Amino acid sequence: MNARGTLPRGRAVLALAALSLGGAHAAARGPALCPAVRDPARPGFITSIDDRLFVLPEFDYYVPWTSEDARHLEEFSRLLRRRGLTLVVAPVPYKSDLYVTAANNPLPGRFDPGVAHTRYQALLGALRKVGIAVVDGEEVARDLPAAQEYYTKHDHHWTGEAVEATATRVASLARASGVPLGAPSTVNLRPFREAYGGSIAGELQRTCGITLDPPEQRTFFDVTLDAPEGLLGEARQDVVVVGDSFAYSYFGFPKVLSARLATPVVDASINGGGCCSALTTFFSTRRLGMPEPRLLVWGALNPNFSARATREYKPTIYQAYARPMAVAKGTARIGMSGAARAAVRLASSLSVGSRYFVGMRFEGPKVESFSLDLNSGAGSERVEFWRPSSVTAPRYDTSFFYELAPGARDLRDVSFTGPRGALVTVTLYKYGADAF
Repeated sequence: MNARGTLPRGRAVLALAALSLGGAHAAARGPALCPAVRDPARPGFITSIDDRLFVLPEFDYYVPWTSEDARHLEEFSRLLRRRGLTLVVAPVPYKSDLYVTAANNPLPGRFDPGVAHTRYQALLGALRKVGIAVVDGEEVARDLPAAQEYYTKHDHHWTGEAVEATATRVASLARASGVPLGAPSTVNLRPFREAYGGSIAGELQRTCGITLDPPEQRTFFDVTLDAPEGLLGEARQDVVVVGDSFAYSYFGFPKVLSARLATPVVDASINGGGCCSALTTFFSTRRLGMPEPRLLVWGALNPNFSARATREYKPTIYQAYARPMAVAKGTARIGMSGAARAAVRLASSLSVGSRYFVGMRFEGPKVESFSLDLNSGAGSERVEFWRPSSVTAPRYDTSFFYELAPGARDLRDVSFTGPRGALVTVTLYKYGADAF
């Protein structure tokens, strides 16, 4: 990949966002949409507000916040601090959050801009409460000059100007935290403008035969780094970016952040990976003795900090830094015929006051999604996993981790529904006393 990068082919991602606020410019007329895209009950729905195009997933909300989420988030924050990791989160607002008002709302039965704002700010408040630094994307959008946008008009992604403004705020928060980033490097950043059709514009052309001409212009970035390891090298991992396509190098965020921090940045984001798979992929593949990041930057649409999500994040990060105690272990193979299920019996009693998690290692076929059932005397808990990967190999070795509920007294067995032929090794681990 060159410094600018190329966006690889892969699973299309619709839930992504872009630019400036609705009242910042004189209204421009949008294209006349054909009937095939105007029905919100049908796939491929497209609507417009002035000359900005929207698809249905852009009318979603950030998830509501609960007290259980808060308890697990507090532990997650403490675990990061004990591992010497500073986390800065840049949650991207939904496109509708920035541009839809009560007056122009095209889907009043589905979307409420007041709810969107409240949900977004609730997440920021929860993160700040536990000491995690955040960049307020709504504030970034408000502060952009009138001639600049936060979202591109014909796509689900942010503009180069929003990238620059967000990276600048991330760098400011990182410096304020005092995180040590090693000797400065010289990073040469060159912005340039280029036509960018956008995925919504492409769908409009395919479905309605409408070509938006001239195409929208977007700011991209070239970058060079005067350091032996190069921008994306492995020699230093002081700064690691995780996230979805918003944080992906093609759109420029790691490049601009590298320039603002004057240091190499490792881009571990996953295009098409949803909000969170980049985080678990990065830490599940780390081994003791590898270079340790000091600053973790998470840029994504709707980063998930629910109790379910943080129960996956915590053990995934913990096992990358510690040698957890194995309490029980078993293996099973998912059959090639019949139900694609397997079970591993553990029959383990758990100590009161201790905390546990399970590690699941899949060998053989690629595993990107599976169902997990944790069965105990108190009942069963089902968890769905999804972690897409663009890696191609003749054989795969993939690990997942999940934390048992606090206060769990036993774990009888673990069962799976997943890819046929996979050999599954399940290990029950006990957290060390210094985990949280």
